[in-house]
Amino acid sequence: MKPGLSHPRRVPFNKGWRDAALEFTPWLTEQRNLDRLAYTLGINELKLVQDEYPAHAFKLGILCFDDVGLFIIVNQLHKTDDRYLGQIITSAARVGAMRVIWIAKSFRPEHLATFEFLNRNTTDDLKFFAVEIELWRIADLPVTRLFNVACKPTNWAMVD
Repeated sequence: MKPGLSHPRRVPFNKGWRDAALEFTPWLTEQRNLDRLAYTLGINELKLVQDEYPAHAFKLGILCFDDVGLFIIVNQLHKTDDRYLGQIITSAARVGAMRVIWIAKSFRPEHLATFEFLNRNTTDDLKFFAVEIELWRIADLPVTRLFNVACKPTNWAMVD
């Protein structure tokens, strides 16, 4: 290897955030991080409406909007589960969201299959995204967070 070049290495997830509501949600609601997420998804811009938005018996996560309509962002800092999936669909219906973003450490295959099914079989206006978040470090630089799109709408056109 040439001098000065370094390999990125994965950082254990608990080095980034330990709690979704207390640490991850406040980090994500910073405009620069919403911008990074929007760029990754090919969306013009995400504007925060409210975090920890009340949606019936639970808090939804993050409510945003863009030029198309409302987004809900639900984050789960561990592997996805069926309870969250149900809450996401209930929340989207409750607030009339046209875009749903589920961010997690990793997705169970059946949850990705569910989002793919919803993207194929709901109206063209309703879109579902599954996004994994990873932590990486290069040499002694600070840890960086990467969004990886695990599922997006069929024929999703990225915004220029």
